Amino acid sequence: MAAVPHYPEFDCESTAKATRWTKYIKRLKNYFVAHNIEDDKRQKAILLTFVGEATNDIIDEIPQERVTPEKNETHFDKLVSAVHNHFNPENDTEYNRFVFRKIKQNSPGIEEFYRKLKEAASMCRFSDMDSEVKSQLITGCLSEKVRQKGLMNSDMSLHDLINYARTTETIASHLQTMRLEYNNTATATTAPIKKVADEQRQPSNYPRQYQCRNSNRKYPHERGPTSCPAFHTQCTYCGRWGHFTSACFRRLNDGNRQRETNRPPRTQTNRRSVNRIENDQRNPHSSGSDTEYVFHTVELGTCHLQLKWIRQQTGVHLYFWGFPTK
Repeated sequence: MAAVPHYPEFDCESTAKATRWTKYIKRLKNYFVAHNIEDDKRQKAILLTFVGEATNDIIDEIPQERVTPEKNETHFDKLVSAVHNHFNPENDTEYNRFVFRKIKQNSPGIEEFYRKLKEAASMCRFSDMDSEVKSQLITGCLSEKVRQKGLMNSDMSLHDLINYARTTETIASHLQTMRLEYNNTATATTAPIKKVADEQRQPSNYPRQYQCRNSNRKYPHERGPTSCPAFHTQCTYCGRWGHFTSACFRRLNDGNRQRETNRPPRTQTNRRSVNRIENDQRNPHSSGSDTEYVFHTVELGTCHLQLKWIRQQTGVHLYFWGFPTK
């Protein structure tokens, strides 16, 4: 006799028993197909063998009429249905539906949200479970695009809507990756420029050199203010101690005043006045001290007329220019 292969027991102590029982039976049916087990009574016997001691105790408490198949029913399906009803009694249906309506998507990832909806809906005894799951998915999802798609296409199936949500989520993830890659590239490109700018702003390792106002030498002095070469020197210009004559402020100020006094006065020119300029070297017609200029400006309506007479040894020359006032 061949040994019975290992199959995990059913955990009837944890929560969501009805949902986990449905998954357990689904995997067990795959096991039957893989091992070519088609006989109804044999399937029931294998189920009772695999589920474990705790689940067998629950099955023993179920009334016999609930596990006895009627016409066109199998022993295996009747037992599975009886255990499912035990884990999910009819008087809990309204509460389970209340829990189902409260499910919202709390984190990114449409697959996890969809899985929770399917598990909760399996305990609510909905006549059209896909329609209910679709409605709750539209209501509780985080994506505005998915919600808008579902509201605008009332005839869209749950399968099509969940595929659209998966596609939207994948595209958003790709865009985020591309955006991060672009930002990293831009940062790597601008980093050397910023580094150079920061280095230019950083203070130099060499101390800045200043000039002493008393001696015109390097400042600060290595041994303090008393080491200044002019500290014990008397100025020959103002008579004060502590600075050289070349650095005397009074001497510099007096020199500036003298230069201002000797500067020739500035001449005020008026475009409407006549000015006589002797020996203008910039004019190509100038030939020496015998050249004489006369300027005159005349306003005619909206036009200025500028006249220029040049008297030289060769004769008198007349030039004029006209230009608008505005």
